[in-house]
Amino acid sequence: MHSEFATYLKAINVRQVPMLDWQAQFKLVFPSATVRVDASHNHKGTSIYNPLHGQKRASFWGEDADIYVAGHHHTWALAQEEDASGRVINFARCRGYKWHDEFGHRHGFVEENYGSSIIFVIDPTAPPNVRVKPFADLKEGAEF
Repeated sequence: MHSEFATYLKAINVRQVPMLDWQAQFKLVFPSATVRVDASHNHKGTSIYNPLHGQKRASFWGEDADIYVAGHHHTWALAQEEDASGRVINFARCRGYKWHDEFGHRHGFVEENYGSSIIFVIDPTAPPNVRVKPFADLKEGAEF
């Protein structure tokens, strides 16, 4: 780890959020609920039909998170579902700030307009199906 990066992580108290191999898994603990997050540069697995395939796969084989979020690809998507145990899961992929880039054009990625950033608004007092509300537009999320 580069010393500047290590100093930065120490400065922001990152020991509370362990990171390994471009991934952070952590809990947001509120008096009325806990929201578990699995944030990764990318989750393993891809599909030409489902941009959230890696996140869905992680929900089957990884930790039991409430939010699975990744970036890496030039696409964005949001989804929410309830699994067989009744757990409500939020899936998100952020496209990043990639416009008119050589890689995207060469590989045929659609020039998408939204989803550069994803924001999650969390109401820990709400029922699980509405506790986490994702937005692909920061202004809309902030206004919500």
